Amino acid sequence: MRKRILALALCAGMLLLGGCASEVGVTSNPTESPTGTTSSQVENEIPPEESGELVSEPEDPVETNEPEEVSGIIAMTSEISGDCTFNIVCIDPSTGEQRTLLDVTYTSNVGKDIYYLPPTMTVYSASASEWVSSDFSKIAATKYISGTGEYHAGWFNEFGEFYDVTEALGLQAQSDFDDPACYFAGGFTDDCFVYYANNTSYDGRNYFYVPLTNITLDAVQEGDIINSALPTLPADSDSGYNLSDWVNETQCLVDQYVKQYNRKTNSVIFDITTGEVTEFIPGTSRYNWNGVLSPDGSSVAFLSSPKQGTDSPALYITPLSGGDPIRVETTLSFSDSHSINSPNFVQYPASGGICTTLIDWR
Repeated sequence: MRKRILALALCAGMLLLGGCASEVGVTSNPTESPTGTTSSQVENEIPPEESGELVSEPEDPVETNEPEEVSGIIAMTSEISGDCTFNIVCIDPSTGEQRTLLDVTYTSNVGKDIYYLPPTMTVYSASASEWVSSDFSKIAATKYISGTGEYHAGWFNEFGEFYDVTEALGLQAQSDFDDPACYFAGGFTDDCFVYYANNTSYDGRNYFYVPLTNITLDAVQEGDIINSALPTLPADSDSGYNLSDWVNETQCLVDQYVKQYNRKTNSVIFDITTGEVTEFIPGTSRYNWNGVLSPDGSSVAFLSSPKQGTDSPALYITPLSGGDPIRVETTLSFSDSHSINSPNFVQYPASGGICTTLIDWR
């Protein structure tokens, strides 16, 4: 609504100014029309009414349909291998029906000259939600050019096209003496794209972010706005926590895992001010992980698999205050990892694994 009000105000302002336009800096090149003329050429043409041509009455504006609202549990199925495939769906929590929001496959090795890589080679709850833009139209990726040794940050759109942010910012030519330019995709916030430069290790990384609506060098700011927003969670040599979702400003849903058991987990509520851990899923016979909070804050959707038997992981919903979980009848994809804990379904797959990760509930 606020956007429509602003649009009406701008239109009124243009009418008051008598159609005069001020000079405004633009970031995109002139667009080419189907006939081969550019937008700048079209602007310089003589108006038909001045050339003596007949001018037809304008047709009624065509009514356009607004994008369908996303409402449901958002899940991403990932397969990271020779080709990287990411399928994002919206699941109806009542019926289990799925609607595809984004389906992208990119080849890691393009003629042995160009490789496309995900932000990291391991998918888990918090990282997966960062990889995808808030409107689910983009997924972050890094392009590696083997001939020059360059890394470029960018994203794939819904049509499977790679947008090279590094080139758009004019950074591809920057280097330190003989070292090539190295920029890696970090992910998205609500309105920004995040990338980091030069150092692939966590220590010494230089993080930057740029508004999605203004991919220009002047708009780039330095700062790690993704990781700085994450809570400080305890970790030791035997166990740790991964953020899954926020309950409120002081409490979050986390995956509590034990490292020695291949990261098998339980979804719990963690209070970042007191360190208190609250279990809200009953019983101890299952592994539970990847909780996401419902829009009204009353329920949690999570993934669960039995500690014994051969059942695949499934989607469940349970009240945040505690209660019996209800299974959502829907199809999810997971690969097996044959280990001492067989069947050990992949929850955090590295290269070659398939998993489904919950990233939101709207």
